[in-house]
This record gives sequence, structure tokens and C-alpha cells, in this order.
Amino acid sequence: MTSFVIIYLMAMIPLGIILGGSASKNPLAAVGASREMTLYFAYELPLILALLVPVIQTNSLKIGTIVAWQQQNHSVLYSLSGVIATLVMLICVQAKLGVAPFDIAEAEQEIMAGPLIEYSGAALLLFRTTRAMLYLVLPVFTITMFWGGIANWWAIPKFLLLFVLMS
Repeated sequence: MTSFVIIYLMAMIPLGIILGGSASKNPLAAVGASREMTLYFAYELPLILALLVPVIQTNSLKIGTIVAWQQQNHSVLYSLSGVIATLVMLICVQAKLGVAPFDIAEAEQEIMAGPLIEYSGAALLLFRTTRAMLYLVLPVFTITMFWGGIANWWAIPKFLLLFVLMS
């Protein structure tokens, strides 16, 4: 599986929120959907550019090849371009998760729940669960692409460190 397939799969979550907010007749949901779309366009290109660093360093789009290259040589994080790309990735991940200061789409002070204002029950659970799954997937993806993979026990402290930084 290539890294860009995972990026496309993770892009379905904000696109679903945008479509869901646009489909309701509530004007506050439409404002939240437009803010989510603006935020999506703001972080997606830097995220893809940051992911190009391990792809260029390893000359491969496949995640298995990127991890194998990092285990044989060094982690992508241990180069100057890797440090910059990892910092960009961490900022983009915070925007993808919608945590402060990137919580503009669901600004409770202004537009209540944003694009999800009309949803309740199972539909709201689905939106919230997909966002919660990103809290687990994105640190693992970052470790895999930049920090040598999750093959040994050092992945647990790396995961906890990234989880705390992203929260």
C-alpha cells in the first residue's frame, strides 16, 4: 500500500463532514462546512509536501519499502529536511484533528457545533468516531513515515510522545 492511498482515505473524513454540513438546511452548518473546507485546503497541501520528504529520500511510495529503508539506513527524522517535514506534519495533523487553535469549523462560541449541528444519535457517533480514530492512526502513520516504523518496543514511547503533542 502506498502512502498516498492512506492520505486519500484520511481525506474522506473532512470531505464527509463538509458534505454532511452542506446537506443540512441550517445556516450555521453551512458556515461550519465552509470553514471545514477552508481548513482542509489549508493543511492538505503542506501535509502532502511533508510526506514527499520520506518518499524522495527512500525513492519509494510503498510504506513497507520506506520502513525497510529507514531500518537499514537511518530514520528520515534524523536529517534536516526530515525534522522540518516532521514539524510541518505535526502542525498539519493538529489541523486535521481539529484541535485548538484549528477548531474553527466547530467554533462553539460562534456557530455551536459547526457542520455537525443537525446530527444526533448514530450519525453524530459516526462523525465523532472517525475523528477519534484519527487520534490513533495519525501518530502511527507519522512514526511509520518519519521515525523508523513500529517494529520494536520503542514505538510505544514514540506513540505516547506524539499523542501528547497532538492533543
